[in-house]
Amino acid sequence: FRINNTWGVGVDAMYKNVGYDAFVLTQTIVAEDDSTDPVLYGYTNERTRATFWDVPVLLRYTRYQQKGWKPRTTGMIGVSTRFATGIESYRENVNKSANVYQTSQPITPAYKTSPGATVGLGVEWKDEIGVKVSIEGRYTRWQRDVFKNGPTSSTRNMVEVMVGFSF
Repeated sequence: FRINNTWGVGVDAMYKNVGYDAFVLTQTIVAEDDSTDPVLYGYTNERTRATFWDVPVLLRYTRYQQKGWKPRTTGMIGVSTRFATGIESYRENVNKSANVYQTSQPITPAYKTSPGATVGLGVEWKDEIGVKVSIEGRYTRWQRDVFKNGPTSSTRNMVEVMVGFSF
């Protein structure tokens, strides 16, 4: 949405499939029969997948209008919200007696929504028949981890480069 020739507001919705695999092996060195070989206490194997919807609301400032091959440049700053949906997990625990416990109950995320701050720069070219090519780079700092489960946590810093074509 353009406010005037230099200012505008933009809202995006970006879809991302994410996930992680974790394998935690628990063992200790116990003197059994004068042996120093490690004794297995158990392990945990986990596979988690989820969908992130990132929704930035950005105030956009366009400094230069395109003249010839000189591109139109844009700076942006705003807030973002990340929504975590569709969480699926598979977890297998094996103890030292070789008893196996399996579950497909989804893990509980630390936060299903996370606010963030976004800044970015972009350039856009438009040819004489109306085809537009745009390139944007954005940095987002998320304020909370969506996943924070043992050794696994989601990253709070995100850098994106996007290429767009429109007619």
